[in-house]
Amino acid sequence: MKKQKILAIALASVILIFSLSSCKADRFDIDAAKYNYPSLVSGDGWESTMDVDFASITSMEELNKNYWYSVKHGLRKYEYWCPDMIDFSSSDGLVIHSVQSENHVCTDELCPLNGVFTGGIDSRDPTTGEGFYQAFGYFEVEVKVPTGDGMWSAFWLQSTNTGRIGKKGMDGSEIDVYESSFKNSSTPNSLGNAIHYDAYDWPFYQSHGAVSTTENNPYDGEFHTYGLLWTPKEYVFYMDGKPYYATKFGGVAKIAEYLRLTVEIRTGVQGPYSQDIGEFSNDFGAANDFVIKSVKVYQKDEYKSEIKTLDDMGWSFLDWAYRLFKK
Repeated sequence: MKKQKILAIALASVILIFSLSSCKADRFDIDAAKYNYPSLVSGDGWESTMDVDFASITSMEELNKNYWYSVKHGLRKYEYWCPDMIDFSSSDGLVIHSVQSENHVCTDELCPLNGVFTGGIDSRDPTTGEGFYQAFGYFEVEVKVPTGDGMWSAFWLQSTNTGRIGKKGMDGSEIDVYESSFKNSSTPNSLGNAIHYDAYDWPFYQSHGAVSTTENNPYDGEFHTYGLLWTPKEYVFYMDGKPYYATKFGGVAKIAEYLRLTVEIRTGVQGPYSQDIGEFSNDFGAANDFVIKSVKVYQKDEYKSEIKTLDDMGWSFLDWAYRLFKK
């Protein structure tokens, strides 16, 4: 077995060198200005696959019936994701609170008494894996991002296959549609976008992030829409109906993924995109609330034939070597 591991590592290293060098060619922007938002979902061939008004949902049971679930309960990184932080009482939509507490008692008792608590929702049940998945199409949320220091929200798509390597991002990428970590920036009308793939594990892990200046201010305390057009050829990102960035980094993912709307908190450390997001303030109020009003998803007929499964994609030798090395 030892000889097998050495051989696997040696061969994987050679393949990795070629793999990493080929990634660089995909790191370029596509002219997003040619993608006209009004024509995206109004033309022939488009169909609605999800349309959820969160203001009309009053319980976790109703949330689950609409293929949305609380994110996995427990420690995220520095903060705890807890379903008890989800509030259904607002007429504006579903609210995710964030708070620091020394006396936190939650329904499933999976959090400590003392800590920082927040949460999120997924279109995938963390227990069964069932839920809403889609490859390609147009994905849009209407939300009010939290404006408190030390925190940021995100709308992202995640693959259950990002642990596989060797096919670049095509067999599964994390697609960050937006991350709101720029409130304290010198250019606060900014959003972050990123693509991640290949196991989140050095030396295979690859990511490409971009910071874009948007026309409207995401941190003005108002509702805004954030969208992703995911075609078989590229990813295009939108805010309030206007495209502002596009890429095909890693080779566009071809396998269905689930949707995520989450809050993360950091205290005394930098946030994503090397941003100083400040110290989290324990203000159980509007500044620390992430309000989710709606999620709309559409699919286009011509994209359906391009969707792949894991069997279609096949396994790579690099993935086999990686798994052998990890044993």
